[in-house]
Amino acid sequence: MATAVCLSLVLRWLRCEGLSWAFGWVSLVLSAHNQPSPHRQCPGPALHSEQRPKPPLADPQAPQPGGQRRAGQGGAPRLLLTLPAAGGEQREGKEQREGQRSEARLPSLVLPAAAKGRSRAAPSAAQPPGGAVRCGAGPGIALLLLLFPFLLLLLLLLLLLLLPSLAARWRRRAQEPGGRPRAARLGAREMTQDWSDYALWWEQKKCWLLKTHWTLDKCGVQADAKLLFTTQHKMLRLRLPNMKTVRLKVSFSSVVFKVVSDICKILNIRRSEELSLLKQSEDAIRKKKKKDKNNKEPVTEDILNLCNSPVSSGLSASPGLYSKTMMPIYDPVSGTPASSTITWFSDSPLTEQNCNILAFSHPICSPETLAEMYQPRTLADKARLNAGWLDSSRSLMEQGILEDDQLLLRFKYYTFFDLNPKYDAVRINQIYEQARWAILLEEVDCTEEEMLIFAALQYHISKLSSSSETQNFPGESEVDEIEAALSNLEVALEGGKTSNILEDITDIPKLADYLRLVRPRKLSIKSIKPYWFVFKDTSVSYFKNTESSHGEPIEKLNLKGCEVVPDVNVAAKKFGIKLLIPVADGMNELYLRCENENQYARWMAACVLASKGKTMADSSYRPEVHKILSFLKMKNWSMSPQAVSDTENVDMKPECFVSLRYTKKYKSKQLAARILEAHQNVSQMSLVEAKLRFIQAWQSLPEFGLSYYIVRFKGSKKDDVLGVSYNRLIRIDIATGDPITTWRFSNMKQWNVNWEIRQVAIEFDQNVSIAFTCLSADCKSIHEYIGGYIFLSTRSKDHNETLDEELFHKLTGGQE
Repeated sequence: MATAVCLSLVLRWLRCEGLSWAFGWVSLVLSAHNQPSPHRQCPGPALHSEQRPKPPLADPQAPQPGGQRRAGQGGAPRLLLTLPAAGGEQREGKEQREGQRSEARLPSLVLPAAAKGRSRAAPSAAQPPGGAVRCGAGPGIALLLLLFPFLLLLLLLLLLLLLPSLAARWRRRAQEPGGRPRAARLGAREMTQDWSDYALWWEQKKCWLLKTHWTLDKCGVQADAKLLFTTQHKMLRLRLPNMKTVRLKVSFSSVVFKVVSDICKILNIRRSEELSLLKQSEDAIRKKKKKDKNNKEPVTEDILNLCNSPVSSGLSASPGLYSKTMMPIYDPVSGTPASSTITWFSDSPLTEQNCNILAFSHPICSPETLAEMYQPRTLADKARLNAGWLDSSRSLMEQGILEDDQLLLRFKYYTFFDLNPKYDAVRINQIYEQARWAILLEEVDCTEEEMLIFAALQYHISKLSSSSETQNFPGESEVDEIEAALSNLEVALEGGKTSNILEDITDIPKLADYLRLVRPRKLSIKSIKPYWFVFKDTSVSYFKNTESSHGEPIEKLNLKGCEVVPDVNVAAKKFGIKLLIPVADGMNELYLRCENENQYARWMAACVLASKGKTMADSSYRPEVHKILSFLKMKNWSMSPQAVSDTENVDMKPECFVSLRYTKKYKSKQLAARILEAHQNVSQMSLVEAKLRFIQAWQSLPEFGLSYYIVRFKGSKKDDVLGVSYNRLIRIDIATGDPITTWRFSNMKQWNVNWEIRQVAIEFDQNVSIAFTCLSADCKSIHEYIGGYIFLSTRSKDHNETLDEELFHKLTGGQE
């Protein structure tokens, strides 16, 4: 700014005064140069009287040419002094001797009169040549005089140009007395843009160069490498389990495990280690393109924009999720107590939107929309769904994800740990939505009776979600948090009665009752016989009758590591337990038939715990019995006349609550009547309770939590399906869907991956080893599933727990 002002002033002066002064100076120098003088005594145009002879006084009466006073001009009278023409020959001789270059003459020069007013007359023509006035300068001095003003102007301009930078430099030194290196001072002059989010991306190697203290040569970068200087945080579209799309900014240079953790902090979801990012399958993308092509009008997708969140902007989020205070927080606007979910994630951008966008279910989709969505039909189709899981140990750009791409955020590991309705409103709703779509799209098989239970719960949840009475999270004020914590502390300190402790140590609980044993046979009719069964520890033994129970049993079955599948039809009074017990050559299949609901609940709970290696002395036995009884109660309904009449008064689309298989099997009115009939047993539940019951019913299905992959075992000539669950691996026949062998993680000694041939090898107890190659996905996906489930089994309910990310990568990353 100062430079511009100074330049404008100089140019203005040059335009007004400087040019006239410069031209006058040049003409004066040239005129002086044209009058040679051998003595070179006169430096300027002024003539000194003592240096020239005094001419005789002219006649005052004589005319004075050119000497008249101009009108209106005061001051001393002026005289016209004309240089004499006489003595030209002598002057020419002298000019030739002195080497004069110019012969131009100054015809006249106006001089001021004497100070006392005396006027001098012009010299006469007879004046001698020596009396002529000669004043001049040499060529060197004349050239210097000619260039001097221009050099002065140039120097002035340079000073004006350098003055602002010098002043800024002096100010910086004054502000930083310690001084800085030259490189730092030069860098301070750069633009004020924040470059901290920028990094180098190596396109050929598909990797980030994040070690800024390394040289390019140490990173392996050659002269032909193409590096992209780009931002690390970019926009990404995520489709949540409830089919809601959010748009937010995430780190494309961090590993996926860290990215999912940041996303969950934005979305108010605890236990981020249970989720991951999934790419849509090619079949789903193909069906969506076909749907968009058939639609005449373009479909506008409602996207929730969360790009202004602290984590999205590349800033650090809150330090930890488990350091929140238990003091109540009140809404500053309404004055009412704030939601516990909002309190827990107080730094989330969803706080301003009251967290209701993701914590409540959206309206049920239409049957047409459901029919247009991709539904896996076979085990191979289900296996292809799991091929899109991203590697948790690599970044998004390393796996081909670009800015503004769309990914699916899903619960990858089916171990929903520490579900708390007070803090997990969003988490519970998203788990419910993922379970609901798994039922509707038949990703998990269920019976007709179970489908009606799921439909009744969906109908009840949709009613509660649409009403304005459920906008506050139910059950928050029912049990005070401090009282619950104190009661738990009291129980922990007391430890129960002494007699109960001694009883647990000395007496191991057991079950004994008459049950019917069913052994399926391929070439004959099933044999159904009653036996006296005794359940103790993790084994079940059966005898011919009660009297023979003191002797040797007919057979003793160890249920540790077995598959327990419910075989129940409440309407038909069928309460069966299907057991798949692993043996050397495969699976031993048998059924236990119970007489009533209570007997079934006790024996089913015992079998479930025994399959996990637990006994009935475990504290989870009674809650398991209660959960089974409540689930049976939901299934136990009878058609009432009121339910039939309600179908005409209720505005319900039953096709939205069941899979396509049942919409083709029954008419709309028939489905509505059966859904309302089942709804009678769940109509009194709260919103969160209904969602939790839906999740529990989903977890009780035989295929719950199984992730399928097409593999080929070592030594086998055909492909099989490998099911990966939270506690076991199952080898399944790809043609029939029947389980062949089960291996428990609790019996696993070690596993490793041969990255050269992409083969997974696992070693179990009793010298059992398996090896297989994955055909439907990379073997890294199965390796990560196994390591991830083992990592999740190490969690505890300590609220001060911090996630051990290093252990996760150690178990899942591998050494490629």
